[in-house]
Amino acid sequence: MKLAEINYEIYNKELLTIVKALTKWRQYLLDATERFEVRTDHENLKYFREPHKLNGQQARWYLKLQDYDFTLHHIPGKTNTKANISSRKD
Repeated sequence: MKLAEINYEIYNKELLTIVKALTKWRQYLLDATERFEVRTDHENLKYFREPHKLNGQQARWYLKLQDYDFTLHHIPGKTNTKANISSRKD
């Protein structure tokens, strides 16, 4: 993460990670014939595609993600065994 990104709220950090991942795989995901899944342990992101009050940065990310046909699924952290082990404080 860039220095400024380290200070983001957790919601924005999680959302930025999704934006960066989809941007990296853009050439494959835009041509996908089927809807793909994005899985996260941050439950509040489920409502991202139904925006109510977005700040300017979130609005830009929202527009960027409109190109992709994906669903966002919440996986509780305790059951998300594929998550990076270093991100867990348990």
